[in-house]
Amino acid sequence: MQIEFVGASGATYRYFPRNGQRLSPSGGNFIYARDTVEGLVVVYAGEAESLAATADDRWTEAQAKFGATHAFVRLNVTAAVRRQELADIIGAYAPPMNALAEH
Repeated sequence: MQIEFVGASGATYRYFPRNGQRLSPSGGNFIYARDTVEGLVVVYAGEAESLAATADDRWTEAQAKFGATHAFVRLNVTAAVRRQELADIIGAYAPPMNALAEH
């Protein structure tokens, strides 16, 4: 199963469910989301040089404080592209965990 998230720019990004499998050591973007009646609500978006080393770092917090039920990943090895995608996703969804990090 794949899921597409649309950024503020209108660009579409295809993510794959985390599903507990071992993550790639490659760079990428990741999203934590909560399932609701209306659909998925993005609670956190991040990017990492190594998905394996970083993508799970805030998962427990996302579950406990924001009800996260799903984690999604997307390989994206170029740092500048990852940061642009992250900004685009944050601009579209205003994830609450990202907003808290800005303060």
